[in-house]
Amino acid sequence: MSRVLELFVKRGILPRRCHGVVSGAAHDELDIDLRVDGLDVETAEHIRRCLGQLVYVERVLMSRASNAA
Repeated sequence: MSRVLELFVKRGILPRRCHGVVSGAAHDELDIDLRVDGLDVETAEHIRRCLGQLVYVERVLMSRASNAA
């Protein structure tokens, strides 16, 4: 988890939410959910690519919150 958070910290970005859960049949997987406000698309995409290059990372999902009120 520290390697994941490092990508945000070194850019001075503080996630609004960070939640990690150990999962998998053998409890050998870690699911991390991060919520970050105010990221521009280019920065978010760059961080997504960096996360995908980390050892043992299988998948990185990214979504944008709708602005609907």
